Formats: sequence, structure tokens, C-alpha cells
Amino acid sequence: MGIPVESSEIQAFTPESLKETMGDSAPVFHIKAPSERAVRRFRQLIGDDGLEIFSQGQFDAEKLRAIDMYWSEDIARQYKDQFKTLLEKQKQNIDLTEEELAWLSRLEDQIYDLHSDIKIMARKTGEFKLYSPRHAFAAYITGWDNLDVPFRLKAGVVDADTITAMTKALERLGKKHCPDAPGLPFVELYADVGKRLNMDEDEEKNSPAPSPDISSPDASTASVPKDGASTAESAAAKPSTSRSKRKKAPANG
Repeated sequence: MGIPVESSEIQAFTPESLKETMGDSAPVFHIKAPSERAVRRFRQLIGDDGLEIFSQGQFDAEKLRAIDMYWSEDIARQYKDQFKTLLEKQKQNIDLTEEELAWLSRLEDQIYDLHSDIKIMARKTGEFKLYSPRHAFAAYITGWDNLDVPFRLKAGVVDADTITAMTKALERLGKKHCPDAPGLPFVELYADVGKRLNMDEDEEKNSPAPSPDISSPDASTASVPKDGASTAESAAAKPSTSRSKRKKAPANG
């Protein structure tokens, strides 16, 4: 079923992975049609939570800035030219050689080791990917059936405890009915809700932070981490060095 045109309409949605295995007993989520009001509420929720996302273009610009900061002028010029060349090849869907990929990996590892600003960007983007689903659900879901979780509203949105209980219930169903991809029901629900978010497509498509992995048992609980640590915090946890503008000798290659 397509997204309703009128904002007053409510769409019934069942994750396809559960519909195939559970039939009529599968959970049904009632989701609002797209509306500016719901989008504003979503943006308010992520703003109140201090969430922020950066596009791949912003990451690339920060990497170029870091090259100027940490390498000599001659080496920086060489590295930036080569970096831009590889970026352009990727934009044109030209496969990089193993040597080019290795060079790019070494350069980016050095930048992440040296440049705290880019680690902050990665952490914030990871936190956005981790926590924004709960706010999307809160702003757009108006109820559900066939799910052993009471539906509760607080100030016009689904309260955080209810969202947590719902995602955990979805996780349990995924483990039981989709053992090969237990996180798939969550991903399908978020994908459907996400169509209603008026967000820049490049932000979602190009973000370097990982999205919930449909093959991971933890994907369906991505919005309710137990230890509060974001995916990006773990991925970007490299030894940090001084941000003072020191020049670095060129890396091999």
C-alpha cells in the first residue's frame, strides 16, 4: 500500500518478514501519513535530544581541512589532489584499485588518529543513526494491534518507555519467526516510517555511520542501547593525539 495523500489518513503496516511467517496474527502498526506537523515534531524531538547528522560531503570536506592542518604544504597538496581524484572516481562509480583503496584507508586512519573534530562528527552521526528511530516512531506511530505492549501517549507522542517496550517485543518476534535475520522486522518498520520524514536524501544515503544491520540480532534494538554507547563511539575509538597544527611526514604510498 502506498503512503496516504491526506494527512488525516492512517496507514496499517505489517513488517513483511512477520506477515510471511505469522499471517493474520502478525503485528499491525498504525502510522500517520506524511505531514509538516509530524516532521516538525520529529525534528523537535531529535533537537531536544541533541542529535545531529553529517553528510558524506561534510566528512570529505573535514578530511581535506585536516590534511592542511597536519601535513607540510607540498605533501598536503599531493594528498588533497589524490584524495579528490579518488572521490571523483567513486562519484562516477568507478571501482578503485586495491592500491588506491589501501592508500585511502591509510590516509583516513591517520586523519582519525590526529583530528578530534572528525571523531566528534562520526560520534554524533552514529548517535543520530542509533537514537533517531525511536523519535520517528514516537512522532508517526499512532497505535498497534497483535503486540503484547500497551500503547501510551505523552504530550501527543508515544512515550520513550513504550517505544522501548515495542522495539523489544519486535525483537523477540524477529528472533522467533526470522531467526536468520532477527532484526529485519525492526528495519522494515523503520524503513516504512522513514519514508514519511522530510529529510535530505544525501544525508541518509551518504552518511558514514552504520544503519541497523538486518542480519544482526541487535538491529531491532538499535533505538534502545543498553549501555548508552553509540556505534560510532566504538568505531571511532582510536588513540587521540594533540590537535595542535603539527606537520606529519608522508605515509607510504
